[in-house]
Amino acid sequence: DFRDVFLEVMNEQSHVRAVVSWKLFGIPMELNVHTALEPDLDDPSGNVMLETFQSLTLMGVPIPTPESWARTRTLDISYLDEDMMVARTAGGEPHLLIRNSRCTTADDECDVDAELTGFFDEARELYGSRIAR
Repeated sequence: DFRDVFLEVMNEQSHVRAVVSWKLFGIPMELNVHTALEPDLDDPSGNVMLETFQSLTLMGVPIPTPESWARTRTLDISYLDEDMMVARTAGGEPHLLIRNSRCTTADDECDVDAELTGFFDEARELYGSRIAR
């Protein structure tokens, strides 16, 4: 039962944490994938970022990973509007992301689900029923 998958960009956009939350036999679980993000200085357009895998943690406990996982991939960044961006991998796989969110994992007062539902409702009004959550 996956509840949440989201990306949090921190430290002035140099550190990314992908969070996957789910329940296993009714027990809440959280897996974090940590990566470093930096601009590709060889890209004249300034749209390409380099993302390098750093570590995994499960419920706050570091998980040993093979050195072969410490790879770098390119992400070609395109902003669709003030709120949405697409990050495409070198293989062309798109990732649609919300650029700005008021919610953070440290904010207990913020209802991430309500914010995302509102965001997708607005996106459907702008872009039609092709937008799905």
